[in-house]
Amino acid sequence: MKDVLKFLPLLVSVCLISSACSDDDPLPGKEEEKHTVFEYEYTGERNYKDFTVYTGPEGKKIDADDKMANKFWGENSLFGKPGYKTLIIDTAKDSIYMKDEWSTIRVNIKIVGDTVKNDYNKVEYFGIMTDKETFVMNQAFYYIHYDGREEGHGEYPQIGHYGYWKYYEKARENEFFHGNSPFGSFSDMTLISDTIAYATDYYTYKLKKSY
Repeated sequence: MKDVLKFLPLLVSVCLISSACSDDDPLPGKEEEKHTVFEYEYTGERNYKDFTVYTGPEGKKIDADDKMANKFWGENSLFGKPGYKTLIIDTAKDSIYMKDEWSTIRVNIKIVGDTVKNDYNKVEYFGIMTDKETFVMNQAFYYIHYDGREEGHGEYPQIGHYGYWKYYEKARENEFFHGNSPFGSFSDMTLISDTIAYATDYYTYKLKKSY
């Protein structure tokens, strides 16, 4: 028994050293930091926000319900369609691969915080990595209708078209008013047919695998 007591301080020291060393072991999930390729699959979850409509003759905001959105962005638009079923982000190669049933598009990217943008022009927006498991791709849609007339911006012909701002994560009202637009401000919307509308689509992708 005396022999055991004699070695007890040494045993305690060994245990303390072993405990300290175990703190240096990789934490659960730490290995994921070494992964550079992240493959996301579209979940089918989609929603849109900020749906807004302004009309003439006073350029005022009107009440707009969800059913109206499809009147502005028809079946041939990208509204309500994610475009790609699979997104692969390769952080080692600074690339995003967008895959559908027929093709794969590769784009050089720049990741700033949790935001993924096109590295070529620094502004084209793809989406946000909201957490380790989720990627949300956004598309900002717009609609504009203008009947050409002699007054005001009369040099513009009749315009009625839709599209999306790929440079923005969210639809922006002031983007309708610029030098090349038929409307310089809401006050230029003087006819009943004058209309602008916008909304932002959100498509949710979940991490399928990483390596």
